[in-house]
Amino acid sequence: MVVERAEPDPIEWVVREYLDGSGWREYVKQGTVCSIPVPPGLERAARLPERLVTPTTKHEDHDRPLSPEEAEAMVGPERWEEGKRSCLALFERGSEELRGHDLILADTKFELGRRNGRTILIDEALTPDSSRMWARADYSVGASPPSYDKQILRNWLETLDWNMEYPPPTLDGEVLERVAQRYLEVCEMLTGGVPEGAA
Repeated sequence: MVVERAEPDPIEWVVREYLDGSGWREYVKQGTVCSIPVPPGLERAARLPERLVTPTTKHEDHDRPLSPEEAEAMVGPERWEEGKRSCLALFERGSEELRGHDLILADTKFELGRRNGRTILIDEALTPDSSRMWARADYSVGASPPSYDKQILRNWLETLDWNMEYPPPTLDGEVLERVAQRYLEVCEMLTGGVPEGAA
């Protein structure tokens, strides 16, 4: 592991290629994704006409979606353009790698920072914790395909009478086990095995 002190960007850089999750919910309500207009008539899990950079806040209780204009105001025009270019290139590389394993990268989050005047990636990337990945065999437009991420946990939390404020509810062990199994499945798909003692 390489550890370097960096100046983190005040936003998280989310890139989307497919319409699902919070992007889908906003689209249904107002025809936009993070305030970016999207053509009408798209179904859930549809591929977007182009990849979108849809940033969120960082260091708040809950990540809050930002419009491109809000994000640019926070980081400055030059940084905004550089960050977009970097994240779209990272997304393309990740998509290409996952295609070779019959996986679709629907959306993902990157964290960038600056060190010695250059941009660096400062957190895990393209993992089930930060990405929505679907098996190509499970994909169809019109419904949310099963994903290799923590969506199982999110779905369960949405069934509770909880206002998303501290303290959190006690987590169901069976739900956590299902999340762990999905992580192990995608680990095996990508690497050909799972870490010793994890299964």
